[in-house]
Amino acid sequence: MLKRTTAAMALLLGVGSLGLPVLASPSAGELQRGRQDHLRRIMPMTSGALSMRIAQRLEVGRLAGKALPTRFRTNGDVAAPTLVDVPVNNDPVEDTNEPSIGMNPRSPRTVVGFSHDLTQDPCQYYTSTDGGLTWSAPINAPLLQGGDFCSDPVVRTSPDGEWFYLLYMSIRSDVSSSDIVVLRLSGDLSLVDGPHVAMDGAPDDLLDKPWMDTHKFDRSAAGNLYVTTTNFQGSGECDIVFARSTDYGLTWSPQETLGESGGGCASPNVLQGSHPAGGLGGNVLVCWYHSESDGWYPGGGGPLFDIRCRNSADHGETFGGEVTAADNVLNEVGFWLCPDINYHRVWGAAMFPYVAIAPDGSAHVVFSSDPTLGESDGECGNVRYTSSAAAPYGTWTPLVDLGDSTNSFQGFATLSVQHPRSGGLGCYLALIYYDHLDSPPGDPNANLYFDVSRRTSNDCGVDWGPSIVVTGESSLSDFIFLGDYIDATSAPRTGRIDLIWTDRRDKTDVMDLEDDVWSDRGAPPPLH
Repeated sequence: MLKRTTAAMALLLGVGSLGLPVLASPSAGELQRGRQDHLRRIMPMTSGALSMRIAQRLEVGRLAGKALPTRFRTNGDVAAPTLVDVPVNNDPVEDTNEPSIGMNPRSPRTVVGFSHDLTQDPCQYYTSTDGGLTWSAPINAPLLQGGDFCSDPVVRTSPDGEWFYLLYMSIRSDVSSSDIVVLRLSGDLSLVDGPHVAMDGAPDDLLDKPWMDTHKFDRSAAGNLYVTTTNFQGSGECDIVFARSTDYGLTWSPQETLGESGGGCASPNVLQGSHPAGGLGGNVLVCWYHSESDGWYPGGGGPLFDIRCRNSADHGETFGGEVTAADNVLNEVGFWLCPDINYHRVWGAAMFPYVAIAPDGSAHVVFSSDPTLGESDGECGNVRYTSSAAAPYGTWTPLVDLGDSTNSFQGFATLSVQHPRSGGLGCYLALIYYDHLDSPPGDPNANLYFDVSRRTSNDCGVDWGPSIVVTGESSLSDFIFLGDYIDATSAPRTGRIDLIWTDRRDKTDVMDLEDDVWSDRGAPPPLH
């Protein structure tokens, strides 16, 4: 218990001292110190890439009990493509991770990928016109101000195929505030427009972990785009906020608060990782992680957490009351990948829900929890699944375990939804997730390697087929950060499902922090 309390205090207090510059104005100095104290406090609760940037800016040397390396190491190797896996960016120097992918539903050979490059300030996007067989050189997404840096890249498409939307954070160099912006690419990739500000961050407010969605199966609102994010306010709250566009991302509504931490972030509640999903007939469902009143686990709180949601029936103009899709879930995952603190960060992102609405209007949510409390063993994450049959999504099915390992981690789950294949009912679901290789109980090298795996359902989640490894080669875990998500895309009708993930197959040392982005131009998997 003493070890736990000490780690929690180190986490919350910012782990280390900082020499501050002498400022001419005492009031300005007090403001700067207050801002840095605020950043220290929220740093572990922010998204993975942002927390690393904050640590760098504040010269923090440790996070959650782990020393942070001061420079990247690369081995200079470049892995060759395989028959099933294609490198999107495997530059041996650029540290690229946390990728997202979008496919033009009317021209499925046109695909866009989007990722971090942690060796520079902008994020990078990549284009393909042959269905992901080959990719363009990386292209930097523009930032709002000089000195800004990018985080949390997401790409989606309008349901009529007119536009690709690239969503990301444009963060001030001193991390004093951030904006959520959207860069638009025309469906044929001939035009680049923006970025347009979707959410304007107030001074001292840090908008973090954005996501977006459209109405994939309903073209009646083809120009609608929905964005959610966490607002780490300078006042200490962390709230879930929402904005929408009805003109293909050109103009945006004022921000609306959907969930409030109450009493200050981590006092005791933490809200993070929101995910919107556009449905049928004007329905827009938003779900997020809620730490519950026992607090967030890495900060010294209890093991319980919820997935909470709100639904709009009028394209995001108004929202109904809060509903708990998964209540009192056991257990929160630890901050670092187990056993102990051996590998990359998994807290938060592994538990953040991925939400998808099927063509029959049903809602589907996946996330991870830890079947065994604590980080001493290799079992520290399993993919969980729940669904709701129809709007307003007031009732949800009991949780189902979809990970199939007994002593390793499965997480960072994503869903691709299509119309049912021949003989199916309701919808076709493809679950994609990081699947760490199973190992014997007590193995000190548990979770050292991982693959990307998939499971599929042709009856909208009633039955699931076996886990199938997608990647042609396993990857070595990272010591610090692998990204907060992977992604998948598909056309609404049956056909190809394209995947994108962070890949480390060329690594021989977990301390080599350079990551790559790879994809799989997946042919339709066989029905189970």
